[in-house]
Amino acid sequence: MEKASDSLTCSCENSIFSGNAEYIEFYLPKLGMACNCGRYKEEPLLDGEDPTSLKHILRTWQVDFLKDQNIHFGVELVHAINQRSHDLSKAMRIWRKEAGLPAVKTKSCYVALQIWYRTCKAVVRSVRKQKVEGKRALRRPTFLDIQKIDSSSHVIDMKSELEP
Repeated sequence: MEKASDSLTCSCENSIFSGNAEYIEFYLPKLGMACNCGRYKEEPLLDGEDPTSLKHILRTWQVDFLKDQNIHFGVELVHAINQRSHDLSKAMRIWRKEAGLPAVKTKSCYVALQIWYRTCKAVVRSVRKQKVEGKRALRRPTFLDIQKIDSSSHVIDMKSELEP
C-alpha cells in the first residue's frame, strides 16, 4: 500500500488489464502499475539512464530476445522493424523455442513486434519532444500517453493466436 494523500489510501497492482496472463506476457510491453486512486506508479529512472533503453520499455524475455538481435534501444527497434520485421518474426519464433518458452506462430511474433514497435516509436517521440522542450529530467511516457501519441495508427488487422 502507498499513501496517495492524507485522506486517501492508495493501492497499486501490476496490471490494469484483466484476461489471459499468457497473452499479456507475450504481446504487451512492460507496463507500470495502475493504482485505484488514479495515480500511476512506475520504476524510476536513475540519473543519466536513457528512457529509450528497451529494459525500461519491454519485459525481460523481450529484451533478451532483442539483445540477441543486437537491438538495445527503442530507436534501433523502430529501424529494425521497418527494415526486417518478417525476419525478426521468424527469429523470435525460433528463439522462444530454443529458450524453452511456449511455442508461438510466426504471425503471432509479427503482431507482438508491431505492438512493441508502436510502443517504442511513441517513447522515442516523447523523449525527443522533451529534449526539444529543454527538459533535463527525461521521463518515459505512461501507457495512456503512448495510446494518445499512437491513436492515429490503424489497428493491426490480423488474427493471432498462441499455439497450444
